Amino acid sequence: YSLNGVTGLIKIDKHSERLWKQDTIAHHHAINMGANGTFWANTYTKDNGEHIYYGAKFSIDGREFPFIDNTITQFDAETGRILYHKSVTEILIENDLTHLLIKSDSPGDPLHINDVQPVLTDSDLMKIGDVFISSRTSSWIMHYRPSTGEVIELIEGPFMSQHDVDIESDSTIIFFNNGGQTLKGERPDQHRLGKNLIVVDEQFSGIQRYYLQTGKFEHVEQPVFNE
Repeated sequence: YSLNGVTGLIKIDKHSERLWKQDTIAHHHAINMGANGTFWANTYTKDNGEHIYYGAKFSIDGREFPFIDNTITQFDAETGRILYHKSVTEILIENDLTHLLIKSDSPGDPLHINDVQPVLTDSDLMKIGDVFISSRTSSWIMHYRPSTGEVIELIEGPFMSQHDVDIESDSTIIFFNNGGQTLKGERPDQHRLGKNLIVVDEQFSGIQRYYLQTGKFEHVEQPVFNE
C-alpha cells in the first residue's frame, strides 16, 4: 500500500508487521500483480524528495508547456526491489507518439497514468511481460512491450477518461469508461441557441470491451449504467 505519492510503497504481513518499504519512487493509483513473483505500479520519479513536479516539456510555435511526467515500474514482490522503471514520456518519444501530449485537455498533466495491467499468459496477441497502460487525461490505452520498448498497439476510440484496464481473455480487454471530460467545461453561453437544435443522445459512463484482433468496441451491460 501507499499513501498516494507520500510514503513510497510498503508491504506488510497479516499481522501488520512491515516486510519492506520502497521509497525511491512515489506511487499513485493502481497496483497489479505480474508474472513470476512481480507486480507493476503507476509511479513518479522523485526529484529532491518531491513526487509532483514538471519533469518534461513540449513546445508549440515557440510556446513552452511544462508538464508532469509519469513512470511505470515493475517490482519484486518478495523484496520490493525495482526491476524495471520507465518514463512514459520517453516511451512516446521512442515510438513517435508525442502528438498524444497535445490531445489532452490538461496541458500540465497530459498523461495521468492510472493503470498498468501486466499480461500473465502468452497468446497470439500478447506476451508475458507486456503491459496495458491507461492514460486518463489523453484517453488512450497502450499495449506496450517493455522487453523491446515497442508499442504494439495504441487504442483510442469511443471512450474518455477511462480507468482500470483488465485482460479478459487472450483477445479481449475490458475497462471502465468515465465517458466525460476530466476538466468539466461550463455550458456554452456566448451565442444564442438555434430555433431547431440537433439533439445528440445523452452520454453515460460504463464498461467497454475491446477486441484486440478486430479493433471492435462493445458496451457491457450498458442499460444498467444508463439507469
